[in-house]
Amino acid sequence: MRQVPELDDAEADRVIQAALEQARQLAIKVSAALVDSGGQLKRFARMDGAEIAGVTLAPQKAFSAVANSADTDELGRQAQPGGDLYGIEAASGGAFTVVGGGVLIRSDGQIAGAVGVSGGTAAEDRACAQAAAHAWTEEGLQDEEAALPVGLDPRTASAAQPDLQDFGQPARRGAKPQVQAG
Repeated sequence: MRQVPELDDAEADRVIQAALEQARQLAIKVSAALVDSGGQLKRFARMDGAEIAGVTLAPQKAFSAVANSADTDELGRQAQPGGDLYGIEAASGGAFTVVGGGVLIRSDGQIAGAVGVSGGTAAEDRACAQAAAHAWTEEGLQDEEAALPVGLDPRTASAAQPDLQDFGQPARRGAKPQVQAG
């Protein structure tokens, strides 16, 4: 049996900081959460002025990704009427969210955790979460293919991103991060 990879404290800090840095580059204010492979909160940060809903949504996006072994935007596609996961939000009693911004972190093909980001549009949240997932190792990723957006070939990863639904989340402006150790 293979051991599930764990993110240590330094890696957790680096992951969250990468999400906040991407948000600053996008000129948005976000909340960012990191959960371990069991869905337990490891780190959380909320930028000054970030929407209050992000305190709930960022951890929920990260948990939803880990619990379902899929990024939340993929869950969103599968949760559409006629999809395999249609009704998952209601069936879970609201425990799962299917809004973009929850991205898995993998190591050697195993789920090590997930990052959830909330505060921008679904596409902006996803970009911040992906930046965080990429920051896990010094070189970028433990499992490069696993962290690429759904539908992207690792050989052509610079290709255009697949279309993402924007769930009407207004972009937030400004940036001054506050990091809370978990």
